Amino acid sequence: MALDGIATPVVDDRTPVVDDRLREIGLGDFEGRTDAELWAGWPHVMARKGPLPWHFHAPGGETWEAFNARIAGWLADQRARR
Repeated sequence: MALDGIATPVVDDRTPVVDDRLREIGLGDFEGRTDAELWAGWPHVMARKGPLPWHFHAPGGETWEAFNARIAGWLADQRARR
């Protein structure tokens, strides 16, 4: 099949590993909601002028510090393997 190997590529005969630490930042209560739902639940947040700051902490979501710690843990593991 033409798509074989695309979903789970093998590099240097190694099996790919999925590590949950490499997921995007958790958006908590905002996760999976539509704009209309966000406006209904958090109008004070949605009414901001311009984009939310990069360090914005969604209600019930992951903090920037927790996200950084998760990624730093993965990087430390990669360095230790070498």
